[in-house]
Amino acid sequence: MQTPATGQRSYQPLPEILRELQTENIELQREALEKLAFYFIQQLGLEFKVWRKRGDMLEKSEVNAIAESAYPIFSRWQIHCKNAPDYKIFEDDIAIEVGLSMQLKSNVIFVVTTGLFRRKALSYVGTIIGKTNLTIITIDREDLQALVTSPQALVDILKEKARRTMELRKVAVI
Repeated sequence: MQTPATGQRSYQPLPEILRELQTENIELQREALEKLAFYFIQQLGLEFKVWRKRGDMLEKSEVNAIAESAYPIFSRWQIHCKNAPDYKIFEDDIAIEVGLSMQLKSNVIFVVTTGLFRRKALSYVGTIIGKTNLTIITIDREDLQALVTSPQALVDILKEKARRTMELRKVAVI
């Protein structure tokens, strides 16, 4: 099986992908970002649908994919991967994905960065999760390092994010 865009083997270990993201070769970085998106699609048991383009000035430091799952119920995922180790994701970066979710009819936004998220961006994620039916999952460089150490850590990371979502969406007993 091959990745849709690169034609490479569909599975590559995460440490290799992260090493490729650190190269000076822009095209190799771009392919590595696609591999990173595809890595998570596979790990989450999703079905790749399409790469999402972002205008004529598509950034070399990010890729966007759409994936779906029919198990246990239908869900559509926006996967946004950004290779910017020295960059902190802003609230606006998340807001763009939230806005696109209406057009794409997504249930889940999955944002992965080799950098970090600004506090205001994470606060905004919490607000959106608490006030809408949209789930937003954030993975930063610290999470990626935990996954390099233990690929099974993805289950723990996702359980923690699901627990936080449940807290933000508590239903008042009537």
